Amino acid sequence: MQDLLNEEEFLKKPYNPWKLFYTFYAIAFIQLLLLVALITFDIGGGPKTPYVVFCLPIVTAFTMFFFKKKNASLPVRTTAFSLCILLSIYYIPLILLAFLAEATNNELAICIGMFAGSYILSLSIMAMLSRSRPDL
Repeated sequence: MQDLLNEEEFLKKPYNPWKLFYTFYAIAFIQLLLLVALITFDIGGGPKTPYVVFCLPIVTAFTMFFFKKKNASLPVRTTAFSLCILLSIYYIPLILLAFLAEATNNELAICIGMFAGSYILSLSIMAMLSRSRPDL
């Protein structure tokens, strides 16, 4: 009986969310490339572009965290760190492009503010949802 309990196939491995997160980081990078192409070539641009730049990372973040039910019970530290990486994939290249294009200080401040706003909004909503619904 003890041999059966010691078998490795019966032991559950701890959940590792990073494999899934790396996939979403690759998706975010591809989305970023498409977004830069849309902005550069002014495809479908106009006044809708800032909304897409702000909403796309938030939608991807929620999809990343609520794609699997186990992600809702992750520690806040893991959630905050992985969310920071995801949003950095979007915003740091955009901030660098704005800086290289000699954007004004106001435009750079808007980009940094969008990063901070997306981070705070996403993290607070995810924390509230994961605390209020542990069965997600």
